[in-house]
Amino acid sequence: MNTSEQKKPIIATILYKPDQSTYKRIRAAIADGYEFYMFDNFPDDKSKSFIDEYKHRIRYFTFNENVGIGPALKLMCATAYEEDNRYLLYFDQDTIYNKDTLDYIYDYIHTSSEPITFNQKVKILSVTFRDAATRRKEKQVQKISIGKYNLNIVDFTISSGTLFSLENLKKVGWHDESYYIDGVDYYICLSARAAGFKVAEIYNTPGLDHNTEQGYQKYKFLFKRYNGRKYPLNRIKDYLNASLKLIIKSASINTRLTFRIIRLLISYLLIQSLIYLSTEQ
Repeated sequence: MNTSEQKKPIIATILYKPDQSTYKRIRAAIADGYEFYMFDNFPDDKSKSFIDEYKHRIRYFTFNENVGIGPALKLMCATAYEEDNRYLLYFDQDTIYNKDTLDYIYDYIHTSSEPITFNQKVKILSVTFRDAATRRKEKQVQKISIGKYNLNIVDFTISSGTLFSLENLKKVGWHDESYYIDGVDYYICLSARAAGFKVAEIYNTPGLDHNTEQGYQKYKFLFKRYNGRKYPLNRIKDYLNASLKLIIKSASINTRLTFRIIRLLISYLLIQSLIYLSTEQ
């Protein structure tokens, strides 16, 4: 398949009170020939005006309330599949990307579509593109090379900058609507493993930045300063509830992953406790 014949993936994002940098990235991608699926969890005059301006390139979804991430991703992915798209590329609204990022991912799609790599690619549910700052403490389960791209097969990944294979995602059963924010990504990773699919990450993606717009603040506890993000109590409760559901789901899939989710939960609660005891700088 020639690059000229390869359809660009639909780009999807979920809006919730986005700032101008989000809209700037979307405008640039539209100018580069991409179409968007946008789910609006906080419809207001600003977002409606933007959607109306680019309605020829944007498919707009909203329930006129904040339904969270699970229902939004399920609806957009299923709709993209029904409209004969092979892939959907999802970005959080606060993930920074540019033309170099999109060209890199588009070239990966072309490379992985070659017949010689099909048998390697066919069992991959998703590929998450990460920036150079990513550091993995755990060992990757497996590494697969597709052309110049090194796919690191991992247990869990955070779905931003993630290219979903919609055919495989359909077989897994889409995203779970019962997860509001936290747990959506890990649920789909567990479902992939249960169905015999893999999730992968590719590191050092040009132009990609998952950290800068995450809202981290500087805190001081005793004599130590560090960066962190303070979540409201209802968000902490959501993380706790989601983790408990993931623990139950993973128990029938892989006990090693169950213990890993438990460790992540303990770490999250300890960090949030520390932040609440700290002084913001």
